[in-house]
Amino acid sequence: MQSATNNQEQDLQVIDDLKQALAGSRQLSYGGLLKEIRKQLQLEDVENGDLINTDSDDQETDQVVREIVAKWDYQRKNYFI
Repeated sequence: MQSATNNQEQDLQVIDDLKQALAGSRQLSYGGLLKEIRKQLQLEDVENGDLINTDSDDQETDQVVREIVAKWDYQRKNYFI
C-alpha cells in the first residue's frame, strides 16, 4: 500500500474515491485461528451463503456447544481459562 503523499488535496481525493468504491459493501476477513476453524467447519462464504435458512436438514446432526470463559491475569499479563 502506498503511503500518503505530500499533496493533501490528492490524498483527500484518494480517500474519497475509496469511500465511494466501498460504499455498501461488506469487508470481511478471517485470519489466524479463526481462518483454520472456518476451514475445519467448512462454513459457507458469508457474501454468497444463505444467511436466512441456516437450519440443517439433517436431523441426526448433534451440535455441542461449549462456553469458554477467559479472564485477564494482571500479574501474568495474559488471559487464563
